[in-house]
Amino acid sequence: MDEILAASAQGTLKEVFASGTAAIVSPVGQMFYRGNLHIISEGKIGAMTERLYNEILQIQYGEKEDPFGWRIRIGS
Repeated sequence: MDEILAASAQGTLKEVFASGTAAIVSPVGQMFYRGNLHIISEGKIGAMTERLYNEILQIQYGEKEDPFGWRIRIGS
């Protein structure tokens, strides 16, 4: 957190996102930490977060090649 807060204070923090098995990629527009609210990228989704979201979603839906072998066919 120290590194994130320092980058936020210096204006060099461009974006923050969270990822997981179910959430794909979720942008973080603000963080409340130790009594202080920190706004990230004016609360908007960042370019890298949007790109990762779209790439993963396209792989999941078969709209893009799966270079990682993540998809498997279930059933016939």
